[in-house]
Amino acid sequence: MRRVPAACLRTVAVSALERAATTRLPTPHGEFQLIAYRDPVTGQEPLAFVSGRPPAAGAHVRVQVECPVADTLRSTRCDCAALLAHGLSATSAAGGVLLYLRAAPGTLLDRLTHYARQDTSGGPSACSQTPRGYEVPAAILRELGLDDVVLHSSDPRATVALEAHEVRVTRQKPVTLPSGR
Repeated sequence: MRRVPAACLRTVAVSALERAATTRLPTPHGEFQLIAYRDPVTGQEPLAFVSGRPPAAGAHVRVQVECPVADTLRSTRCDCAALLAHGLSATSAAGGVLLYLRAAPGTLLDRLTHYARQDTSGGPSACSQTPRGYEVPAAILRELGLDDVVLHSSDPRATVALEAHEVRVTRQKPVTLPSGR
């Protein structure tokens, strides 16, 4: 497995992240403790959906990027909403954590413009579920005391990126969605 050179990484110290709010959040997938963070350097406001008491070693984790078209407008044009539902169900069942990363500013308009171009060109309508970086998710996991995880992701780069930020991935579970979402 290829490592990312340390000189290329921005490391977020756990102390740099601010816990902005913590609340109980019942969902159709189970009840979570929702922890809202703020990264004062980037302005990012990631969320941690924590189910039960995840074990320090082997906690099930999913990193999900916000998709305003699917999450807010409920579009089925991409599988982002199905991935979010799957992630919440999987982490709830295993007593794990889903990290929800906010999309970059302008993402909704950018995505709709991309869809408009696809409408005229006939191209595929896939969304990118790749976070801008894994330094914040890794810092949150470390803050929660989770530095050894089972990662729910089909992207092997996610494992490399988390491990580059000192979170050990003991196993990667590919995410498969039922046909028809």
